[in-house]
Amino acid sequence: MSPQQRIEQKLILYGIPQEQLQEHQEGLLLYVEEHKEQIPDIVKLILSAGTDILESRKTSKKDASSSSSGDAYIESLSWLQWLMFNHEPEAMLEDLEHSSRRRASSLWFCLGAE
Repeated sequence: MSPQQRIEQKLILYGIPQEQLQEHQEGLLLYVEEHKEQIPDIVKLILSAGTDILESRKTSKKDASSSSSGDAYIESLSWLQWLMFNHEPEAMLEDLEHSSRRRASSLWFCLGAE
């Protein structure tokens, strides 16, 4: 089972409709818009998916390579970014980076003017 499938399975078991998760992260966003009180539980489920994958590999005595365990955590972080930044996590992170640079430049300009 892929990391994405593992996360989706956990979310379905939690009670998120499978039909909604056919849209993956976007479907989850639609769900949490109506169920904001469940966000802390959903975050815990997503974070635990990576750990569950590592544990299942250990118990089945498969080699838990760092790349495959990294994939599980990367997938979890991707889902969390969608929750944090809505529909365009990469664009939002880029905007944050640029606005931080502008603030730093403004601060240096103000400090230099004194």
